[in-house]
Amino acid sequence: MAALVACNGDIKAAAKKSRYTCERIRDLLREKTRIAQQTERKTQIEEVRKLAAQKIPIAEIAKITGKSANTIRQWVKSETTQKHYM
Repeated sequence: MAALVACNGDIKAAAKKSRYTCERIRDLLREKTRIAQQTERKTQIEEVRKLAAQKIPIAEIAKITGKSANTIRQWVKSETTQKHYM
């Protein structure tokens, strides 16, 4: 990954400077992005559950977070969501 940074995001140049192929570098970048998105989603779910625990209405939580009311209901009610993202 350091080679990619040194090449200003150019995957081909990074592949030349490292032992990884272009495909492997792309895979590593996708994995890094996936993990960041997963972490962000987990944080959002935790925040929603904290707001719900404070008895804030689902419609209000939806406005605050920019998520749909159905998503908020699902996150608040479902323990499987919590397990999936942890």
